[in-house]
Formats: sequence, C-alpha cells, structure tokens
Amino acid sequence: QPIDDWEYKFDTIFNQDQQVTCDVRIVCPDSGTQYFRVAETEGWVFDKRKDHQMMVVISDDDVVNAQPGAWNVDFVRGMAATIDGMEEILFNPTSRVISFQDDAGVRSNVYYATQTIGTVMDHPSQGKTQLFRRNCSVSELAEILKNPRTYIGRGYKRRK
Repeated sequence: QPIDDWEYKFDTIFNQDQQVTCDVRIVCPDSGTQYFRVAETEGWVFDKRKDHQMMVVISDDDVVNAQPGAWNVDFVRGMAATIDGMEEILFNPTSRVISFQDDAGVRSNVYYATQTIGTVMDHPSQGKTQLFRRNCSVSELAEILKNPRTYIGRGYKRRK
C-alpha cells in the first residue's frame, strides 16, 4: 500500500522538547543516522541531518532494531521520507520492489532484496531510458533517490 495514501499521511510537526515514542529503529551504516518509526503510525523521524542534530534519544529500551546491513521496506521508505517531493507509487512484496516518483516525474524502482536501483526517465536525446545499478550502498541509495541522474561508476542502461 503506497504511503502517500491519505490514511498514511504523516504531517505532524513535533515541537522542540516534545517526546515522541518510536517502535522501530534503522541505522544507516554510512552516516550513522538513526531513523525511527513513530509508534502506531507509518511516520518516521531521524536523529540527524548531515552533522545537524535533529533529536536526542532519551531511551531506546522498547525500540526494535531492523536487521543491520539489510535493506527492507521500512528502511527504504524511511530513506525516501527524508526527500522532499518523493512519492511512493508502488509496492510489490512478491517482486520485492518499492517504487517512488519525484516532482520531475522520474521513477526510482528499489529492489530492496538485491539492493538494485532502477531509474526510469526521459533522456533529452535518447528518449525514455532505464538505468540499473546493482549492489548499491546505503549512501548510493540516498544519493540516487535525491538525484536519479547521479553517476556512481557502474550500472547498465536499457532503452524503452
């Protein structure tokens, strides 16, 4: 179910010094940023953005850690939730793919089990193209979701 459906919208703004109860934590191994799912919601918060501290963890006794090193749906959704204009458009648990579309209409298909990211976009001279990048790191996932044209030194292209 796409998280952009109205029932999944999470537009709560937390006040400074407000305490928030979370139930799942995902740690980005590249940056050390911790992503927390707000309990009883589909919303996510994170502890820092770059070097700027966004929140302080008071206690983590009741927080379940997601499997380290592995991507899962919650982790990918958490990463995408930090990017303005990113909208979830498809989730297929059988194919283990979750898809997002940005404001420019570029689609990013994240195959979380294999850590493969496929981007679909209109190329100025080549028309509609797909670019696949395999075995991506967490930082590459974040960079590709922010800028789908990012060059990471590998990948293969298929013209539609």
